[in-house]
Amino acid sequence: MMKECTKCGGQMIDLLIDYERNIMGQKITIPNVEGYRCEKCGYEEIAPWVEKRLAVKVLKKQLEIQKDMPAEPITINKLKTVRKKKEIPQKLIGEAIGFTEQRFGAVERNENTPTVHLANQIASVMNVNVSDIYETLYIPRDFFLELLNMDSNFEIIEGLPELREEFQKWDDRHNVIKNEMRKIRSKARKIARETGKKVKDPMTLLPEETRKEFEQLIEENKMVLEQKEKLRKKMKPLKKRSILKQDRIIDADTWERIKEKFPDRITLY
Repeated sequence: MMKECTKCGGQMIDLLIDYERNIMGQKITIPNVEGYRCEKCGYEEIAPWVEKRLAVKVLKKQLEIQKDMPAEPITINKLKTVRKKKEIPQKLIGEAIGFTEQRFGAVERNENTPTVHLANQIASVMNVNVSDIYETLYIPRDFFLELLNMDSNFEIIEGLPELREEFQKWDDRHNVIKNEMRKIRSKARKIARETGKKVKDPMTLLPEETRKEFEQLIEENKMVLEQKEKLRKKMKPLKKRSILKQDRIIDADTWERIKEKFPDRITLY
C-alpha cells in the first residue's frame, strides 16, 4: 500500500535515511535508519517500527550530554501567542475544555500548570501539537538562577535571593535528616529479617541509643519543616513577581524580551 506524505500528499518511497536530532544544542546523526522520503517534496520520516529503538538511543545520548552541561530546563508557554494567531477567544477554548474564561486565563498566564491530560486537550482543541504551545529549552544555570529572582522589568526582587538561599540550606538539611532516618529504618528491618523476630514495629529491635537518635531526628525534622514553611510563606508574594512562574515557566512574549535584553546570556542547549 502506498504511503502518503503528511506534508504535501505525495508518494513516499522506502529507503535508508539519516536520522538527525538536535539535543541540547548538539546535532547528532544516526545513519542508515529505515524510513521514507517523499518523491515530491523530499520530506523524510523514520519507519514507525524503529522509533522505539531510536528513542532509547537518543535518550541515552541526552543523558550523556546533560551530565557535563551546566544547564537548567525552562518551559516557554506559547499558548497565548498561538491562540491569538488562530484568533480563538479565551472563552471559546475554556468552554471546549470545561473551564470558565477566567480559569483558562489563569492557565494562559502561567498561574496554574495544566496536567498532561489538560495540555493535550487544549492542543487538540486548537488543532496543534503540545510542543507547539509548551516548549522546553535548556539555558545556562547561572542565568537561570538570575531569572528566578528577576521581575518583569529585569530587576532583582529585593530580599528574594536571600530567602531562596536560606530555604535551600534548610532543604539540604531536611534531605540529610530524611536520609539518616531511612538508614535507621533500614537497619531495623534488617535486624528483624536476620533474627526472624516478628514484631509490629521493627524499630523496637534497635539499641536504645539508636532509638533515641531516631527520636531526635524526628524532632529536628519537625523544626526544619516549620522553618521551611515560614520561608515558603515569606517567599510566596515575592515569587509571584518573578519573571519565571512556578520557577520554570515563562510566557513567549517575555522570553522574546529576554532574548533582546540579554543576547549574550542566551546560550540554548
